[in-house]
Amino acid sequence: MKKFGFVLSVLMVIFIVIAVSPGIRDELHWRWASSNNHIKDYKGYLESWPRGRHVAQAKSSIDELYWKEANRAYTVVSFKRYLSRYPAGNHAAQAEANIIALQVAVNQDTQPIEGTVETVDETAGTLKIRTPMDELEVLRITDDTFWLNKKEINES
Repeated sequence: MKKFGFVLSVLMVIFIVIAVSPGIRDELHWRWASSNNHIKDYKGYLESWPRGRHVAQAKSSIDELYWKEANRAYTVVSFKRYLSRYPAGNHAAQAEANIIALQVAVNQDTQPIEGTVETVDETAGTLKIRTPMDELEVLRITDDTFWLNKKEINES
């Protein structure tokens, strides 16, 4: 009976330490959120621990999950939604490039896109588009799929 009382006392002390110690609660909440790997769980962590030890990791994980969501849909709307949430996110440049590629794919004969088509090589299936910031080479893979390679503008 004395052993049971001792074990119960130790468990109560451990529970009180965990319940009282913010650092431990922060770590437990982070481990739970990161093991679930869902946007709502990372947001819950950020709401509970706005100055927690894993704030940067939580924000980065949310960015990555929104990026995966945008790529899964692969539409202009999904990439614009990503950019509205994370205008300076880890994948902002690629999201902008994907928007241009999708606009080219959809509007190549009907509406102008932002930028000027400089060269078209139908044999290789490429377009070169000069935008205000850079030049993009759009490689045509199929009738409705494009890949982008960013190139620097040669001023010479």
